[in-house]
Amino acid sequence: MKNKIIIITGASSGVGRALAEGVLQRGGHLVMLTRDAEKTEAVRAELKAKTKSDKIDFIQADFDSFESVRKAAEKFKSKYDRLDILINNAATTNADFLKTENGIELTFAVNHLAPFLLTNLLLDTIKKSAPARIINVASNAHIKIDFDNLNGEKKFDPFLAYKYSKMANILFTFDLAEELRGTGITVNAVHPGVVNTAIYRQITGIQKLFLKIILPFAFTPEKSASYILPLIESEDFAGVSGKFLYKTVPLKIKQKGDLLADRRELRVLSKRLTGLGYL
Repeated sequence: MKNKIIIITGASSGVGRALAEGVLQRGGHLVMLTRDAEKTEAVRAELKAKTKSDKIDFIQADFDSFESVRKAAEKFKSKYDRLDILINNAATTNADFLKTENGIELTFAVNHLAPFLLTNLLLDTIKKSAPARIINVASNAHIKIDFDNLNGEKKFDPFLAYKYSKMANILFTFDLAEELRGTGITVNAVHPGVVNTAIYRQITGIQKLFLKIILPFAFTPEKSASYILPLIESEDFAGVSGKFLYKTVPLKIKQKGDLLADRRELRVLSKRLTGLGYL
């Protein structure tokens, strides 16, 4: 990992921050893509002091804005000519039904569409850097997407929105891994485990009660990161692609039916919504 250029989105807290620390400890050159500049600068100072590494950069990116994602990608490409590892980690949950400036339900936009757009905008740089790795932080809480309710058209449920977005992460992983087969670029999704982080802060009602019961037994961000770091650095995973992994072991996804049809529908929808066009 030494001197490799590594982007981690959502690197200022939770699993992203733990991964950032691990990357710096191993000699990687970290680029943090986060929303809150003030918070990130404080975290960056803490990480520098803790790891004794100054190989840490920050690019502001607000994942509820496609324009912000595009600007972040352009800024990265203006500063760097390669990208060895991309970790799409940033995610959100929202108790209320909210839409982005692009008119898209916030959870789906932040958790899937923004990393989808970012990855595609950086893909040429990643291809020039092969062998390279892309890791999408998904969740075993995924569920088959109801495309007729993806934007809260029927009803909005915060857990359901989160589950749809995590399935989208996995379907995108499978799609991109197939597209990049033979290029030297691997694409995998990971389940980080149930992690005690701030991502659940907006959950209310019965779900919040459930979380209060399970979170005391959840992973720390550092424990979760310890299971993801081998996918970043180990040569054992140099040729592994198109997998959904937990503790480095492949998991079966929880979906019945026509997976290829759902992949295609999501691909076409994602390209249209982000302005990337159709395949």
